[in-house]
Amino acid sequence: MKQFPWKRITATAVGLALLSGAFFFPHAGRFLVVSDPFERADAGLVLSGQPIQRILAGRDLLLSGRVDRLLVIQEPSAPQVAGELVRLGLLDAERPEWSYRILQLSGAPMDRVVFLPPAQSTRGEAVVLRGYLRSHRIRRIVLVTDKFHTRRARLLFRWILKGEGVEILSFSNPYDPFEPDGWWRRPLDLRPVLIEYVKLGVNAVVVGLGAVPREGPAAVTDS
Repeated sequence: MKQFPWKRITATAVGLALLSGAFFFPHAGRFLVVSDPFERADAGLVLSGQPIQRILAGRDLLLSGRVDRLLVIQEPSAPQVAGELVRLGLLDAERPEWSYRILQLSGAPMDRVVFLPPAQSTRGEAVVLRGYLRSHRIRRIVLVTDKFHTRRARLLFRWILKGEGVEILSFSNPYDPFEPDGWWRRPLDLRPVLIEYVKLGVNAVVVGLGAVPREGPAAVTDS
């Protein structure tokens, strides 16, 4: 009786997997970056993590009239660090740190800026936004984040806000120095790409399981 060629099939499958991986590898950085075309949106949401380069991109959207209001996720901070910055006069204890100062000095209309509570993850930020949307009418919102974070952020926000009647778009931050082409040649780009794929894989599994997180903090601070 002729045996089934398991070894040949396995070798072929492994070869195809390696070939596909080799083909995809140079494009891995580009795959992470998504930027949805839009002219205007009800709001831009600045995610936490890079308080300066992200707030600059959000500021530009607000000042150019491409978003009607700007929502800013406040940065989580260690009390010891914040206390030292206050002592040095670099931080106002009564205001969010760099984001508020940059917007104010740029002449942004602060009555159209809303600071949302901090969160510990992208999923947590989406839950915070969901709480805000329950009492504010917004139909289109643009996520402002780092380039390599755009695809995963959009995936999570669209999943968590499904059924809320809001369109979620991603905006590729022009102030982010990340270069998707040739990313593996630069240590500053290599690490975030590898970490982002791990997170993207985990989040894709969570989204597939469909366990939507519960509500987060509801309070917000209007400037």
